[in-house]
Amino acid sequence: MEVDHQTAGPTAPHTTADASVFGRWLRRQRKERDLTQEELAERIRCSVWSIQKIEVGNRRPSKQVAELLADYFEIASERRSAFLHFARGHSDRWEAIAGEQPPQIARGASIAPYQRPGTRPGNLPTPLTSFVGRDSELPRIHDLMRTSGARLLTLTGPPGTGKTRLAVQAAVELLADFPDGIFFVNLAPISSPELVVSEIAQSLGVSVSGSGSGGASLFDTVISYLESRDLLLILDNFEQIVEAGPQIGRLLERTARLKVMATSRIPLNIRGEKTLALPPLQVPDLEHLPSLDRLGKFEAIELFVQRASDVRSDFDLTSRNTSAVAHICSRLDGLPLAIELAAARVKILSPQAILNRLESRFQLLTVGAQDLPSRQRTLRSAIEWSYDLLDEGEKKLFRRMAVFNGGRTLDALEAVCSYDGQIGIGVLDGVESLVSKSLLQ
Repeated sequence: MEVDHQTAGPTAPHTTADASVFGRWLRRQRKERDLTQEELAERIRCSVWSIQKIEVGNRRPSKQVAELLADYFEIASERRSAFLHFARGHSDRWEAIAGEQPPQIARGASIAPYQRPGTRPGNLPTPLTSFVGRDSELPRIHDLMRTSGARLLTLTGPPGTGKTRLAVQAAVELLADFPDGIFFVNLAPISSPELVVSEIAQSLGVSVSGSGSGGASLFDTVISYLESRDLLLILDNFEQIVEAGPQIGRLLERTARLKVMATSRIPLNIRGEKTLALPPLQVPDLEHLPSLDRLGKFEAIELFVQRASDVRSDFDLTSRNTSAVAHICSRLDGLPLAIELAAARVKILSPQAILNRLESRFQLLTVGAQDLPSRQRTLRSAIEWSYDLLDEGEKKLFRRMAVFNGGRTLDALEAVCSYDGQIGIGVLDGVESLVSKSLLQ
């Protein structure tokens, strides 16, 4: 008999962050056993939708589902009560054992300890939404950051790809690897490369009162703080000050144990840099839409459903709206920001109505959360942020390329975009620059 997680018991008090911790634990244990979500759901006799929503941190398991998970994973009897509190989010009772190793599985597989961000130095922002997708990118980031030879990793991608959210999620899962903490440096407000070291110092809490007026003095102060620490810096939104890349290179040269993860629409282009270009989220083939259960596994669809349910609690993926949701995500090219802005419209529009209005997407996708930076509240603002970073020749080439619909060849670009010789940049060089700046694929 299937257990309905919505009606089987009272909802446990929880926060989104706590729910995502248990969701990540469940996903890890499932994958270690090489199980699909459908297979796990079948084994514990619950719906696949329950497993999907639990794993993304959108909801907690009911008491009955938590008991079934404990039985399936053979949680030792002396740890069963702790496991159930962990699963159900009874924070008042779980707090008492928060410092212990979470419950062990009888088969011997260990569970990573529940590590609160506050238990180590650092200033990571606490995500207010569940994390969706990036199942291939997250392990790649973990591998690179845990490799001694990889000290600078730059996450690149078009505006709205979710670089910052992925960096924060990866950092939360890497806390145990950096005993001296992980520090987040928001570079978006600054436009001068000379201010980068000052921003790093402020995020680290390094006093600059004793430093001289010259940049070298402040730089040396930061070096003195970092040189003996195993620490990770997250440098967010580096693209508008990419000229400061060499400063980061010198910082790494002087601090053997420091590692840096940057987010930028443009690589830093310094020695030793490894880049990870974020692709759009997975979208289904519109010509061969899969079943409802399989469709919900596509990252873009999952994100739309999650964000839509945030603004309308009764929203779910059904046989009546699957086609419209799939077409929305495909039309938006799997771009996370655009999908989130579209999903926010379900408060007043059906998915089909949203789809019908996508021809005017710049007018439709304009309802981002008020606590987001202005460049992330509308699709137009996200694109303008990158466009404004181009020089005049790149802007002119980018505008002229708008006459092409779909793919284009280099020969065609040269023939059309430089017909009057007035763009001020070679087409080949311009195309290469636009690709590196994540405005062209």
